[in-house]
Amino acid sequence: MEPTTKVVLVTGASSGIGEAVALRLAGEGHDVVAGARRRERLAALADRHDNIRVRRLDVTDRGDVAAFVDSAVAQFGRVARAISFAVDQPADVDVNEIIIRPTRQRG
Repeated sequence: MEPTTKVVLVTGASSGIGEAVALRLAGEGHDVVAGARRRERLAALADRHDNIRVRRLDVTDRGDVAAFVDSAVAQFGRVARAISFAVDQPADVDVNEIIIRPTRQRG
């Protein structure tokens, strides 16, 4: 049975639709890991809800994306969804592969 509380990654979460989605998901009881480049905006977002964790994230850097996902998996043990509202979307970063890889390793 799948847990009712999901862990959701949201990129581009420092403003606009990404911020609104992060707040909505947290308000519905989900654990949200929010990423964006603007640290001060992320800190303000984290202050708005206890279910939101934040991490600075540059989606154009594959290593940064991997570290973002890995930190969420390390903290929560799983990630149910990844939603991207980041403006920059490099073609060579496959978030699904980064998320699925650790899940397969655990069995």
